[in-house]
Amino acid sequence: KANVLPHLAEAAIWLHNYPNRNVVLEGHTDYIGTDEYNMKRGLGRAEAVRNVLVAKGVAAGRMAVVSHGESRPIADNSSAAGRARNRRVELHVSQQPGTPTPPVAGK
Repeated sequence: KANVLPHLAEAAIWLHNYPNRNVVLEGHTDYIGTDEYNMKRGLGRAEAVRNVLVAKGVAAGRMAVVSHGESRPIADNSSAAGRARNRRVELHVSQQPGTPTPPVAGK
């Protein structure tokens, strides 16, 4: 399990520097378990990231939390390494022209 806390600290700093940007935190899982379980697991993963960002001073109202469960894999679920890559949270930040791309956290 990769240590994502440094990445989340970078994301929190970026969000502090751009207070008008909002974030959608998307939770993802591998294919192990039922669809219902994976939707809950993805939501829990995204909520955990939100909680870290809130603890770092990012207003909860700037963040929406959603789960995609197992529906959007980025790797093959047939291997342990692929399943590990599919268990993630993606941060999608609202953009305006001229706004730099924020750091990616949770991968």
